[in-house]
Amino acid sequence: MISKKSFFYIFLIVYAVADGYFTAISAARSKEDYEACYAIFFLIGVPLPFIWYYLDANARGFQRTTGLKLLIILLALVGIPVYLFKSRSWKKALVGTVIFIFVALGIGVITGIASEITKRMMIYV
Repeated sequence: MISKKSFFYIFLIVYAVADGYFTAISAARSKEDYEACYAIFFLIGVPLPFIWYYLDANARGFQRTTGLKLLIILLALVGIPVYLFKSRSWKKALVGTVIFIFVALGIGVITGIASEITKRMMIYV
């Protein structure tokens, strides 16, 4: 059986590829399609850091606070490192923060690559 965290990481990759693909397709069609697609993927993407936080906090038995929940929802780039430093030793938190930054950048890179591949494929269709 696949763990919840593993499923989450697989979902992140699928999300990034789908975002790039559908954004490229919709951008080629019309501005309205692009804006609708962007809004859909934005609404799907916003809760993803919170879902990770929820799964990790449950696994560690960390007492979640309302302030930290709001910070992660509204400003995940700050909230996730704050959570990491509250829930781990400073060395593990620092490593976790670096990994978080690379995962965030990686999602952007995967999305961009998927978008570029889609655009190039559309030339030949």
